[in-house]
Amino acid sequence: MAFKLSSELVDAAKGSGDAIRKREETHRMAEAVAWLREPTGAVAKGSLHRAIATAYEPEPG
Repeated sequence: MAFKLSSELVDAAKGSGDAIRKREETHRMAEAVAWLREPTGAVAKGSLHRAIATAYEPEPG
């Protein structure tokens, strides 16, 4: 246990390791959520939804 903790502290000091990766991943997800809540993000989200729906609708005939 002590070895894992010391390894994690050394990795954090170097800017690598699981804690740093998790922090960066969490920040990316938070930025994505903030983008979707912006008025322009909502428009882009709707456009993306329409593009996906159009791409997967059955062909006529």
